[in-house]
Amino acid sequence: MDISFILPELVGLYGIAQTNRILRMFGADRLIFGTDYPERKYDEYFFILNEMDFTEEEIQKIAYKNIESILKIS
Repeated sequence: MDISFILPELVGLYGIAQTNRILRMFGADRLIFGTDYPERKYDEYFFILNEMDFTEEEIQKIAYKNIESILKIS
């Protein structure tokens, strides 16, 4: 699931804690973040993700490792 567009929308609707629970239901292995045209400033996305309890390894998966495995880049 690409969270780059929907992340701020989910937080606006449900707040950080509930959005964190929703994303946890998908699992960090099934999330990606990637956009060529962000709807909002990147700082907003980073703030939201930093407020959640993802580990450094999970953040790396969301930011690039998951998409690398899908595209078989590494």
